[in-house]
Amino acid sequence: MKKYIMTAVLVLSVLILATGCGNGIHNQNIDISDPESSGLVATANDLAAFFNTSSSDTATLVADINLETDMLLLTEERSKIVINGNGHTIYGDAECVIRMDAGCTLILNDVTVSGGTDAIGMLGSGNIGGKNASIHAVATGINAIGSVCIERNSKIEVNTTVGYGIYAAGLELDEYAELTVKNESLSEEITGPNAITALSAPIIMGENSRLTASSNEYNVIKCKNSFIMHDSSYLSVINTGEYHGAEIGALEISGAVTIQAYGGEKGVGIFLVDLYDEIYVLGECSPAPRHENGRGSLNFVDQLPEPMLEPSPADIENGE
Repeated sequence: MKKYIMTAVLVLSVLILATGCGNGIHNQNIDISDPESSGLVATANDLAAFFNTSSSDTATLVADINLETDMLLLTEERSKIVINGNGHTIYGDAECVIRMDAGCTLILNDVTVSGGTDAIGMLGSGNIGGKNASIHAVATGINAIGSVCIERNSKIEVNTTVGYGIYAAGLELDEYAELTVKNESLSEEITGPNAITALSAPIIMGENSRLTASSNEYNVIKCKNSFIMHDSSYLSVINTGEYHGAEIGALEISGAVTIQAYGGEKGVGIFLVDLYDEIYVLGECSPAPRHENGRGSLNFVDQLPEPMLEPSPADIENGE
């Protein structure tokens, strides 16, 4: 019975996101003088005013904020908002704590966004960035109709207890971005969804980016498209449940990358649908990787083989 209840909650969450995640903050009697002049935020009304009408693009929290059943809306007109949290938390029990229009950017610095259902909802593709940002939710941490881009040099952690950590069309980590996603059910009777699900677009890791994901649920990562890793990127997936560390459509590697992948008792570290090339990566995979189509191989090594040198013009002339 618990499994059916959890599934109904997740389906309802996705449907609500697609219709706009509700109506947002509706309090009409807001004193906007403080947010307008200084960007300092001490109450839910202050934060609502900042999102709705402030001329400043940066809010500084001086206290924890409890939105209760209201929701913050980052609209296309505002486009970009920065929240400096000073270690404070923004709580909410609406369908989303913060809902973003397509094309918007949300920067979270030293702040926690905590939702009873979804923490952040995106009505299209958008950007999330910042340092020491925590996104907590019961259902889904980041629920996006489009793709999610984690901005350059960002450091973000996403935690959920029932639903997805990130559920989106695709996911991209810009250069030097660090993303940690943890999805751990509090009940052994519930088999939950993946920590990260990319439905249609690739997961892309930029140079020197780091993605760490763990779960005791189903797969840790499921990417129906390609998983693309650029030079010096690092991927860690740990499944303490029963199934795969990562299940992906195909793997594309550019440069030297590292993968540490560990699956559960009934799965493997990495399962690929298509594998046609011979790929070498640094790291470890346990149980050993498997693939469905193609005669390629995914090899985990301590040291990458020397690249094959293209023949010089002199070699060509000598027939070598």
